[in-house]
Amino acid sequence: MSGLTANLLSILGIILALPSIIALFCSPYRATAILGLILGLAIIAFVIIFKWYSSRPPWSIIEYHKILKIKTRSGRTAQITMINKIRANHGGLTEFIHRNIRSDGQIKNFRFGSNPVPVSDITTEAQEFIVHERFAREAHRGEILSSHLTFDLIDSYKEAHNFTGHVPDFFTTKAKIEIHFPKSRPPRNAKAYRGIGAERCELGVPIISTDGNVAIWEGAKLKPGQRYRVEWDW
Repeated sequence: MSGLTANLLSILGIILALPSIIALFCSPYRATAILGLILGLAIIAFVIIFKWYSSRPPWSIIEYHKILKIKTRSGRTAQITMINKIRANHGGLTEFIHRNIRSDGQIKNFRFGSNPVPVSDITTEAQEFIVHERFAREAHRGEILSSHLTFDLIDSYKEAHNFTGHVPDFFTTKAKIEIHFPKSRPPRNAKAYRGIGAERCELGVPIISTDGNVAIWEGAKLKPGQRYRVEWDW
């Protein structure tokens, strides 16, 4: 039975029971009717809250911060660090999965902080890397954890037009994409975009440092599956 069908049947049951409840209010059993009504409302409230908790995704992202550092003028070598502040929506969670990691060039040297990621925790799917971050113990519901994933990129930013982006898997309260360009090669322009399906809209111009070497875009309330990216021309 689907969730919608169950909800409709619950509402129908309440409607069918209303005449009997009203009749009880007009009878000597008024106190019993009031008690039954309170109990029924409490049960309905419990079911609604339970279903809401059960249907929540495993994680919510409080803050997401992506830092791209392009180390050479040619764009041949670069490094990305992704910092997540995450909240467990359920108890018993043992891992956080990093998805949507892709590049036109080579990606290597995955590490959490200074610790290399075990090869067994790195997989690929549809030309994307998936990195599993496993915890030493189970996370408690409501617990807030931090994640710090870094990796290197080769030959990923050699074109005249480039971009870096983010596709959230979970609702994200705050997000920041920060790009450090080579000091001898600041971008000529930069813009941020959001993509939803086949549509895309401009989000404005990122904040550019006075020397032109750092671009920062900040967003709020990012929805899962939407595409956020910062594009620039050398």
